[in-house]
Formats: sequence, C-alpha cells, structure tokens
Amino acid sequence: MTCGNQVRPFALVICGVPAAGKSTLTAVAASVLGVSLVSSDLVRKELAGLSASDRALPGHYSDSFSRLVYAELGRRAAACAHARSGVIVDATFRRRRDRAAFVGAFGSAAPVLYAECHAPLRVLLGRAERRDGGGAPVSDATAEVVAREHGQWQPLDEIQAGHHVTICTDQAIALAAAELAAA
Repeated sequence: MTCGNQVRPFALVICGVPAAGKSTLTAVAASVLGVSLVSSDLVRKELAGLSASDRALPGHYSDSFSRLVYAELGRRAAACAHARSGVIVDATFRRRRDRAAFVGAFGSAAPVLYAECHAPLRVLLGRAERRDGGGAPVSDATAEVVAREHGQWQPLDEIQAGHHVTICTDQAIALAAAELAAA
C-alpha cells in the first residue's frame, strides 16, 4: 500500500482449510510484494522444538497450543509490519478463537486483509494425498485432517466488510494471484 512516496504498513493474511493453496499463493504474493512472511506451520514447529520436516504431535494442535501459535503469529506479524512495511501471514485461521489470539497480539500494528483460499473438497483431498506421497512437507495435514477441518471451518463473519476476500484456488495460480491483486 503506498501513499505518496511512503509505504504504509499492512498485513495480508492468507487463510483457508489445509490444502486450499495458501502456501502456494503466499509464495507468489511474497515474491511480488517483497515483504516478510510468517507461517503457522513453521512457528508451530519452532514452538514445539521440531524441525520443519518433523511431524508435530496431536498435542501441538490442542486449543491451548494453537492459541500460543496464533498469538506468536500476531507478535511476529506486527514486528514485520513495522520493520518492513508489510507482512504476509500463512495460516488456516479456521477458528474464531485462533483469529482472536492473532488480533490480540497483532493489535493495530497495520491494516489487515484476510484472503480466504477456497477450493472444492475433492480438490483439497487430491492435493493432500499428493502432498502425503511427496516426501517430508512442512504441513502435517493429511487427507483425513483436510476432510475434518473442511467440515469444522468457522466462517470469518467477524471480519469487517472490505477486510475479507475469497480467492478461488482451484484455478491456475496466476489467476488466483490476479484475484488477490485485484483485492
């Protein structure tokens, strides 16, 4: 976001159920915008004392641990927004309480746009299955987790109009990125 010759700090939250294309869209957006990136997968594993390719344990996805993760995402995103004028946050943000923990720690550091990635369940499951067979991904979300979280998704209805957009991610990444840029 620019204003005259100054760049205003901002936060772009790219969210959605696992396998919705968040990390792919995040990588493109971060490359184009040249801003910092904060990932819940990496923060969760760091807080758990794990390497990026290690599988987190079920306790690392408990409500209390998730609140810690989202609060830390908020703190890191706020620091990045101030230091580098912008930040992209890559996380599901699937529960209101996680979003509240993020907002509580992020405060009013910068304006936030939530870009919710959306794709049909069959696409999500196919992506998760391919990812499971492709080595050691950072994400722990199996096809079973994707199906469960898809059914438990809590809409972002507490987010003000104009601060939330939905991006269709079952299309080519260039088209999804164009949708995001238009937002």
